[in-house]
Amino acid sequence: MKLFKLLLLMAFLLPNVINAQDYAIFTIDSTRLFLERNHKTQNLPNYVTQQEWYINGQKMTFLSDTVKVRVNAQQMDTILFGWGNNFDTLLCNISQPKEYRLFYIACCSAFNIQDVALGKFISGNVNFELKNSDTSKRYLALLSDSGILLNGQMKDTLTDHCRSAMSNSFYKLELKEIYSTIDSTKITEETCLQTSSKDAIYFNYQTKRTFFSINYFPLSSQPEKIIYDFESGELRIE
Repeated sequence: MKLFKLLLLMAFLLPNVINAQDYAIFTIDSTRLFLERNHKTQNLPNYVTQQEWYINGQKMTFLSDTVKVRVNAQQMDTILFGWGNNFDTLLCNISQPKEYRLFYIACCSAFNIQDVALGKFISGNVNFELKNSDTSKRYLALLSDSGILLNGQMKDTLTDHCRSAMSNSFYKLELKEIYSTIDSTKITEETCLQTSSKDAIYFNYQTKRTFFSINYFPLSSQPEKIIYDFESGELRIE
């Protein structure tokens, strides 16, 4: 009888254990925020208490509980972040059953994300693969303030080498065609260009065309492959 009860209990608990491996966990660490406000949460500024994340439809704030999301390596996920009527759509891939912790950045109402198991903040790293590109044209890939010139082949990993420590944890990921020469009569854009020697230089350019511009939210510091097909206009992240 006791054995039967034990087996019944194991049958009840085992599916929960197995299912737990299928979820990523998102938590908030607002310790620094509360310390700065002397642990008085009622004194938090409105722009902080109003910040919200919607992770696969589940709401999260700096005062909320844990959010669990089922992992799926085969699809891209969307996270909404903002406050009031201003929200950004962040693209990511919740593919690993890890625990992630969001940290408040006091200087600029931003946040950073940490892989809890590694105890490290996550930085963006991407490789670009261009399909059906025109090798006579000049392409520039951007990861927020960092850029790299592409020639139609897979290049060195583009890192966030020029990103400020106070920047948000999501990036503006863009692919552009730029002019070969600069018209000095027009406004020139600038990026911190990553070269083959890994040194960064400031690079002026002018945009001829933007193929895509998305908010990219990495959940791993391992490089992800960004594949863009110029013929179909399809963008894939692997």
